[in-house]
Amino acid sequence: MKILSLFRQYRKNKKILKFHKSFIKPGDLVFDIGANIGKRSEIYLKLGAKAIAVEPQSFCMPFLHRLQKKYKNLIIVQKAVGNENAEKELIISNESEVSTFLEEFIQQYSYHKFLKWDEKEIVEVITLNDLIAEFGIPKYCKI
Repeated sequence: MKILSLFRQYRKNKKILKFHKSFIKPGDLVFDIGANIGKRSEIYLKLGAKAIAVEPQSFCMPFLHRLQKKYKNLIIVQKAVGNENAEKELIISNESEVSTFLEEFIQQYSYHKFLKWDEKEIVEVITLNDLIAEFGIPKYCKI
């Protein structure tokens, strides 16, 4: 059963790579906002792009740094992106993909008993304009 699952994931990854290859070319600048552990960033890097992985969660940093050792054209920005520069409290989930700033989000998903939001982390928030000023206008921006 595990082999079948791995094969399905492989096929899915190939489809995702093929999709992005139609508009991301080698040397393109790509922003991966909410990069998490870098799955999408790695796709952009495999296509030869320069990827800016923007992710505020400390938990995700070791994964991104490991990816950075493999791909030298990855830049990690440990911040969140929002409508103004600030420091905000990020509510951390046991599933890093659903950490959030919004209590309303947590309430909407409270029926998922396996999800927990029992940690908080103060993170720096910057604007998309700040990223553009620092790195340039991206060819593609995943949010």
